[in-house]
Amino acid sequence: YNIHSPFPEEANRRMLSLLATFNFSPTNLSTKALIHEGVNPKSIIQTGNTVIDTIKWMLQQEPPVHPLLDTLRATGRKVVLVTCHRRESQGEVMRNLFIQIRALCHAFQEVIFLFPVHLNPAVQTLAHEVFGSIPNVILEAPITYDVFVHVLKRCHLALTDSGGIQEEASYMGVPVLVMRKNTERPEGIIAGVSRLVDAKNIGKVAHRLLASNASYYKMARRVTVYGDGRSSERIVKHLLDHKDPLLKRAYSSAPELDGLPQLARLGIPTPEVDA
Repeated sequence: YNIHSPFPEEANRRMLSLLATFNFSPTNLSTKALIHEGVNPKSIIQTGNTVIDTIKWMLQQEPPVHPLLDTLRATGRKVVLVTCHRRESQGEVMRNLFIQIRALCHAFQEVIFLFPVHLNPAVQTLAHEVFGSIPNVILEAPITYDVFVHVLKRCHLALTDSGGIQEEASYMGVPVLVMRKNTERPEGIIAGVSRLVDAKNIGKVAHRLLASNASYYKMARRVTVYGDGRSSERIVKHLLDHKDPLLKRAYSSAPELDGLPQLARLGIPTPEVDA
């Protein structure tokens, strides 16, 4: 546990885990970490991560209509996804990372480097300064999640400081170089599908993955370390099985939001609400 990295997510998680009635843990390592932090084991229910449910569902849908997807479909070139936005990355850390990635762009001119640029002015300014004149770099405006899922599926490699992409890419078999000092998602590191890098070694590691099929396919494996796509079902079932009448009353309002009728598809009965 490091309150400063990633910030503020770890601080928020630590506070909420002590207050929560239930802690729905995504992985076995997360469960062990919560217990180590003093969270009541009876409050911990290991379910998997709901992001995998979302990814599975979205990949079953027709891809949205978007010029970027059209561009990626039309090219047979490899695509490397780049994202960088975190507070702890900004400043000289980000500049040094970008300089190393720029060198990769020059070394692999046949590869497209796709960078959906965060709206933070500091990120925007630096990204356009470093990459703006490079022909094989696409500096894209932020994209919606439905578009992003299908973009990531098309990518050969991801260079990112994002937490969520570590989970999403692992399910799609896209290797991830995590541009951070540490990660709260160690499962991908342990599985060998992601790796921590910094400005000192990102160029060397990425170069190896782009130049060597043997090195690439060691990491380009689809793994399910973050869930099997049924996490939401387990969470809903646990909540509905809970006997707290206040919670049951809260769930009973979900039909007004088109929520509970969907439970029938999962074979989960809706709760009976006291008058």
